[in-house]
Amino acid sequence: MVVDHLPWTDRDKIAWYLAHRDELKRKYPLFDVNWQTYYVTDIGEGFTNYEKSPHEDLRCYPTIHTENNCIVKNYLLIVDEYIDSNTRLYVPDSDVVYQLTPENKLEVMPPPDGWR
Repeated sequence: MVVDHLPWTDRDKIAWYLAHRDELKRKYPLFDVNWQTYYVTDIGEGFTNYEKSPHEDLRCYPTIHTENNCIVKNYLLIVDEYIDSNTRLYVPDSDVVYQLTPENKLEVMPPPDGWR
């Protein structure tokens, strides 16, 4: 999903996600897989196209039927929602991983090997 702004701190970004979690799950339900990853991406300077930004790491949306249907991949928050496990939240600028317990408490975990 693409946003034009997100709160500044890790805690506030996570609070934003949790406040919108049910709505996002309704719009983008879990498939018959073990997890679903949600990428919250900054809109940055707006949509562009591959020819204008050939050296950028772009995410393009074929459902947008205009020349400018790509954005630069600038992830602000990455969320792994698991069917039978705790939700994990990653803030790319942070050195930790957050995990939401079944009691809806936020735990700080070390990042997995090779992360970053």
